[in-house]
Amino acid sequence: MMKTIYLKLVLSVAVICTLGTACKKKVNPTSEEEDKPAKVSNLNSYTGKTRIKLSWTLPANADIQKCRVYWNGEKESTEVAVTPGKNQMELVLSNLEEGTYYFTVYAYNSKGNISDKMTVNGKVLGETYEEGLSNREIKSTVFNETDGTVAISWNSAAINVIGTEIKYRNAANVVQDVTVTPFVSTTTLTNFKKAEVFEYRTLYKPIGAIDTFYTAYEPVEANPAQPGGGTATDAPLGSGWVEYSPLRKIHLDDADGLQIFNWSAYKSVGNPICADYNYQSATGDETFRILTTKSNRSEIRIHDDYSTGSRQFQGYLTIYSPLNDECVMQIFGSIEGATQMMIRGYEASGGSLRGLSQTLVTDIYNKEIRVNVIHLQEDKGAKIIIYINGVKKAELVDNEAVTNYMKYGNYGTMKTGQAVVKWRNAKVFRNGTAPL
Repeated sequence: MMKTIYLKLVLSVAVICTLGTACKKKVNPTSEEEDKPAKVSNLNSYTGKTRIKLSWTLPANADIQKCRVYWNGEKESTEVAVTPGKNQMELVLSNLEEGTYYFTVYAYNSKGNISDKMTVNGKVLGETYEEGLSNREIKSTVFNETDGTVAISWNSAAINVIGTEIKYRNAANVVQDVTVTPFVSTTTLTNFKKAEVFEYRTLYKPIGAIDTFYTAYEPVEANPAQPGGGTATDAPLGSGWVEYSPLRKIHLDDADGLQIFNWSAYKSVGNPICADYNYQSATGDETFRILTTKSNRSEIRIHDDYSTGSRQFQGYLTIYSPLNDECVMQIFGSIEGATQMMIRGYEASGGSLRGLSQTLVTDIYNKEIRVNVIHLQEDKGAKIIIYINGVKKAELVDNEAVTNYMKYGNYGTMKTGQAVVKWRNAKVFRNGTAPL
């Protein structure tokens, strides 16, 4: 009986001691927990080209000896030393592949204890981003031979554009550099060398980025400002016409669909090439090629949208065998469909043209012909008239109150191995009257 009572007392004391020890541990943390540093704050990332910058703030008055930054699922890391008395930290990580990353930052004190983590995501940009950037659009260029200047009129700059750089050679053949801010709408190049081109590229800098990104340099023909030069003998049909030079853009199709480019002497799409455009300043020739069924378009779009007044298109056209059912010129805009008038080339009769539901000319494969299209809007006579080699071939009454614009080149669902069209000295005129 006495042994049993003694055993119970011993067990009770043991339990009390155990509980006392547990309570003591809860009230008094270990030295390791006491020495755990606070985590960093204000962690930010700043995008760059194949690199990124990180910045963060160390906890005030803390015993922090170093930090370590991890990324790629904490498979990669780098150590960052701490300068005594400096709380603001920065790190630039270079040679990174383009993409989105997640970064983790830990702080360590002099005893080797580690803080809780702080994370941030960041984006690294590179060639893919840069190749997707577009040059600031040029509205028009006008070369003044008398004073040797080129006047450039700009469209509005895209978001993140910080400037445009222009290179050209002056009359002394010395390269000139001009920088244009995104808020400037016109730029004048002085002492410009006749029959020369200028090149330009656009600079982009996303908000918070540490690097500037550039488009490729793009050549622009300044003399003539746009294709359509020629001689004084290339007079339009009728009277009172004034030649002008609206902005022209290149439209090409590839497997991804319509691609639109600022005008340049050459442009292609596809790899291998499925369509291209080529301009020769010495002759005024513009060659439009569709080379595979991955494309159905190589055209110039004239950026002169009009709903009143009169317009005349004029050019010298050559179609090459085996062209068959491709459009060579059109007036776009209609109530009932996209296009109000098309002139199309066919293989029938040794190469022929049809327009306004009529055969216009035959036996023209590999032969140059002159084409004039006059469009009189409702306020000027409400007609579309087609002339071949100066002879009236077809006429349509136009009572559609719509906005129109003109395109020329090579457009259609290709039925042959390739389709090639050449226009020479393509011009546009306005404010005149048709021949009587």
